[in-house]
Amino acid sequence: MNCDICKDSGKCKNNEKSKDYDEFYSDYWDCVEYVELMEGKQKGSTMISWIKSTMDKNKDYESDFSLWSKRYN
Repeated sequence: MNCDICKDSGKCKNNEKSKDYDEFYSDYWDCVEYVELMEGKQKGSTMISWIKSTMDKNKDYESDFSLWSKRYN
């Protein structure tokens, strides 16, 4: 059975047949890393790009907690 996300043959850590599968820790990002490796990209590059993109979008954002705590410091 192939992984529904990355369609691998059992090498993805998110595939139950993989020797590296962990019921608790395996997740979507394991499939993303597998796809990155298959496409010759650096492992983790998608997550890094996503984090940078999120940070760029939220530069001016300040949480309610942060605003609240500033009033009491």
